[in-house]
Amino acid sequence: MPFRRKLKRGPQVILPKDAALILAYSGIAPGSRVVDAGAGSGFLATFLGTYLRPGKVYTYENDERFLQVVKDNIAACGLEDVVTLKHADVTKGIKEKNVDLVTLDLKDARKALKHARKALVEGGMVVMYSPTIEHLMGVIKELKKEKFSELKTVENIVREWKTDLTTRPETMGLMHTGFLTFAKKIE
Repeated sequence: MPFRRKLKRGPQVILPKDAALILAYSGIAPGSRVVDAGAGSGFLATFLGTYLRPGKVYTYENDERFLQVVKDNIAACGLEDVVTLKHADVTKGIKEKNVDLVTLDLKDARKALKHARKALVEGGMVVMYSPTIEHLMGVIKELKKEKFSELKTVENIVREWKTDLTTRPETMGLMHTGFLTFAKKIE
C-alpha cells in the first residue's frame, strides 16, 4: 500500500502479510466495527481502517510514548473519520459494544479477553498476536476459559524467489513474525 511509506515507526508493527491474513480469516468487510488494542505505531489500525470505510476502528494504546506516532500515522493516511485513538488500558475494559472484531497485540492480551467477549457481537471474532510459543499457550488457555469457539492458530511465512538467472528461493527472507490465533464468540 502506498500510504505505508508515509508512516512513522515506533514500537514493533504487525506487518501487511499478517494484517491481510486478519482480514481474510476474520471476514470483516466495509462497515465493520473493530477494536484494535496495542496500537503501537498504528499500522494495523490504519491498514484495517483503509478497508473498513465507512466502518470504524477504535485503537487502544496505554503507553504514552506511542500516542503521537499513532495519531500522526492516522492523519498521514487521512483516516481521522474511521480510526479513533483511545489512550486507555484495554485490560481494564472496552467501552465499545457490538463490535465485529477485537485484535489484541499486547503482552498481557489474555487479561483483555473477558472484556473482548463482552464487546463482541454474536459470531464476532478475537484475534491474538503472539510472538512466542509461551505467549501463545497462555492465550489458548485463556480463550478456552472464556469459552471462545473455533480456535485456529496460524503462522504466516512469506518466502520470496529469485528469477533472474536461475529460479530459487531468496537467501534471506521474512519468516516468523508471530502467531495469529483466531477465535469466535458463540454463546
